Amino acid sequence: QGDGQILVVAAGPSHSVRWRRHLGATETSPTIVGNRVYIGDYNGTVYCLRGLNGRTLWTFHAGGDVKGAIAYDRGRVFFGAYDGRLYALRASDGKPVWRAESNRDWLGNHGQFYSTPSVAYSRVYLGSTDGHVYSFGEQSGKLRWSYKTGGFVYGSPAVWNHRIFVGSYDRTFYAFDAATGSVLWKFRANGPISGSATVVDGIVYFATLKRRTYGLDALTGE
Repeated sequence: QGDGQILVVAAGPSHSVRWRRHLGATETSPTIVGNRVYIGDYNGTVYCLRGLNGRTLWTFHAGGDVKGAIAYDRGRVFFGAYDGRLYALRASDGKPVWRAESNRDWLGNHGQFYSTPSVAYSRVYLGSTDGHVYSFGEQSGKLRWSYKTGGFVYGSPAVWNHRIFVGSYDRTFYAFDAATGSVLWKFRANGPISGSATVVDGIVYFATLKRRTYGLDALTGE
């Protein structure tokens, strides 16, 4: 499925290449925790690499493409895959802790996870191509709540003040109660929302595929 690469360049003026590793095709932004780098590829392989030299410390093979980034919290890594599953692995050695699934449609198929998970309040939040936003228990992987939007949910949910913010291809931007999944407010934008939101000083920012960027009051949606 193509040839991907992770490239590590010195931060100083020389910008010299420290090391590089060839992977399968990848869209995953590397996640750096201490002296380790976590990254996934279209072959469904998640790598844990030594930051100093790129040496493989462990790999894990998921049941589908891994396109979102790898989230880390309290000694575990979390990622979704195109087999419709969310995985939790032990960060030290890649051993599985649990896996959870998106809902099945009437044909028995799963939506795919492109969204990068957000981990907060002992929950894991992410969106799916089945249009749902999901909240799973961080320790158990049990479904806590889900909400169906009207389109793909590709962005990584933003977390602020016990609220979860995420946009959908249905042109709507949502604010959820982090614990219950209740919709606190929603905002109709000018086009599909694909990327992730960011909250700065109480303002939540996001952009649409129709080339417009919005800044909304994170409490009210105004």
